[in-house]
Amino acid sequence: AYSLYLYNRICFGQLSPYLIFSRDINRREFNGQFPLIVAIVLLGIVPYPLIELIRVCLPRFL
Repeated sequence: AYSLYLYNRICFGQLSPYLIFSRDINRREFNGQFPLIVAIVLLGIVPYPLIELIRVCLPRFL
């Protein structure tokens, strides 16, 4: 995150006063993305259920 901040300061100079109070994501966007974030984290921690589902279903398609 700091490297992006540093790049922005080097290439574009001072931050515009209009952008200081802007937010990256609002509550509605966060609520839409939160289930995806949770699913990605859970599949990263415990991938076995998805792998087992793929292993069981794959022979039907081959």
